[in-house]
Amino acid sequence: MSEAVECFEKAADLGCAPAQFTLAYLYVRGVGVRQDLSKAIDLFKKAADQGHAQAQSNLGLFYIKGIGVEQDLEKGRELVQAAADQGNAGAKMILSDMADILNSSKKADAPASLPEIPEGTTVINSMQFCENSRIVNLVIPDSVRVIESNAFAKCPNLVNVVIPGGVSVIGNYAFGGCANLQSVTVKENDGDFNMMVIDSCAFSDCTSLRNVRLSQAVSRIMDSAFSNCSSLTSLTIPKSVSYIEERAFANTALEMPYLQTVGDYGNVDLDNDVTLRSMF
Repeated sequence: MSEAVECFEKAADLGCAPAQFTLAYLYVRGVGVRQDLSKAIDLFKKAADQGHAQAQSNLGLFYIKGIGVEQDLEKGRELVQAAADQGNAGAKMILSDMADILNSSKKADAPASLPEIPEGTTVINSMQFCENSRIVNLVIPDSVRVIESNAFAKCPNLVNVVIPGGVSVIGNYAFGGCANLQSVTVKENDGDFNMMVIDSCAFSDCTSLRNVRLSQAVSRIMDSAFSNCSSLTSLTIPKSVSYIEERAFANTALEMPYLQTVGDYGNVDLDNDVTLRSMF
């Protein structure tokens, strides 16, 4: 266990709500610790009981979706409402999404509206839109800086995604398991730094993914980021990329030796963009 995690453990044991929340998040993602959803939920509960807004929002979403706990829509709504009352933007989006679902069920002939991510949002929370069947074409606002783990995982009807270049991290399995996702575009970053990390399994198991356009905003492509994307036959690695994990494109049709001319897997030094193509 890392020194940082030990510090969070000690602070959490002393009742520090921010430390409890941070440690819970690490257990959800399995960062620095073995992934353990039950421990994460226990820590989220402790932080939420102290009024930590983001812990309330995350825990509420778990109850709404029945993730690691028995599904309880009313309890979930109460927790999310408590977070929204403190001004938590993610919680407000969850409440809006729930209202749309309830309204559409009362009006069978009226199509459910798509969930909106307001401009000004900086973080899309873990599991916030997980398994949402109403998202088809997704354009993420330019204000977003972090897309957390499983944020859009297993959205069954998601087809196209546009991601702003200012995002610093696309989290673990953020879009994983979106079986009908066909196109991903990462826009250029208008800022001075290109620092985007495409984290482990971010687009794993997107079996219909054919078109990926990465901009100079991308710097690191982590383990299994595009693994099992069986329809992916061409992808251009921008020269801004400085690190590629060995299994980043595992179980795809891409011919990997193209990278050998610019460096082995891991640290790479690209003079130009490099295009990977199908080996078949």
